[in-house]
Amino acid sequence: MSPADSEKPLETILKAEADPITADEELMRRILFGRKFGFHPKENPPVLLGAFMPRRDETEGISMNRRACGVEPIALKNAAPLQVREKCGVVSLLVEAVETAGLHVASLPEPSGLPGHVVIPELNSTDSESVDEQKRNRVRAWAQSLASAATTLIEARK
Repeated sequence: MSPADSEKPLETILKAEADPITADEELMRRILFGRKFGFHPKENPPVLLGAFMPRRDETEGISMNRRACGVEPIALKNAAPLQVREKCGVVSLLVEAVETAGLHVASLPEPSGLPGHVVIPELNSTDSESVDEQKRNRVRAWAQSLASAATTLIEARK
């Protein structure tokens, strides 16, 4: 947040879920430790393509949250299932990076979840697990592109 932003009333800084998603917005995603899951501190950079590969239940696209809707990294971490909460980390990237990769972000509010829930529909488990090698490879290439643009906000732990 810039010094000028700190002088604005909070309601002018935060966005509603229904507000348009803009290229300058930060998106966040929970990740786990390990090369398969997207984070390994000995790698350079430490955010790996696994961070943006769809999980089996992500049939509509990978799940992320808009920070502009008031979700902070620690809140996203704390909303993780209890069995992985202490180990998970949080990474972020700008919507602009998603759009540069040729993908788009779609709002998909979760009534019982954190505000600002979105998905990247092109990165879905149906395509990542397809028998069509071209679809699988396309998902992997997109995930790698996003991993290259990502920043670690909270490191995942063993």
